[in-house]
Amino acid sequence: KVQSGLVVAGAAAVGVERWASLCTASLDLAAVSQALIQELSAIELQGDELSFCHNDLQHGNVMMHEASMRYTLIDFEYAGYNPIYYDMANVWCEVPANYTEGISTVGFLQNFAENFPSTALQRLTAAHYLSAKRGSEVGVEIDEVTAFVASCQPWIRASHLFWGLWGVLQARDRRHVTPKEGEFDYAAYAANRLSAFHALM
Repeated sequence: KVQSGLVVAGAAAVGVERWASLCTASLDLAAVSQALIQELSAIELQGDELSFCHNDLQHGNVMMHEASMRYTLIDFEYAGYNPIYYDMANVWCEVPANYTEGISTVGFLQNFAENFPSTALQRLTAAHYLSAKRGSEVGVEIDEVTAFVASCQPWIRASHLFWGLWGVLQARDRRHVTPKEGEFDYAAYAANRLSAFHALM
């Protein structure tokens, strides 16, 4: 039901019936990807809005040294220069992930409809980020926080699309119709992220 050359190739490897059972909506990925690229390309960014980003920042990639209470980020495989709004949007997309349950039938459990950060939590995280960037406390209610949160919104869709396609590629490369017990379900993960993308269209 998800239509593009990439996913058709993925379906051939993973199993057409399984893709059909996982996908709840018809989505022309080539068309929506191009539309999103055009939308994001039209956004004018200032120099300080582009930075070195982790691009996969989630609580599984944060380590804490208990004695010093210092935090270290790990797994910079996808790091590179990006709009700062993408990194924040990606963090929000990772909030619903239940990593404490480990591997599940849908990869890591991610209920975006119920557990995506509220506007209030988005504002709070944006205020903390801007406070650290500025070196002084930024209030949650100021216009700068409002503008920052608004600037993140298109990148939420970009995160869902990127990781959805990543899941498709992982499933295709492993040729998993159904993953073995204890293995990550890349196809289900891809369908979940692409469904979240579709919901925001």
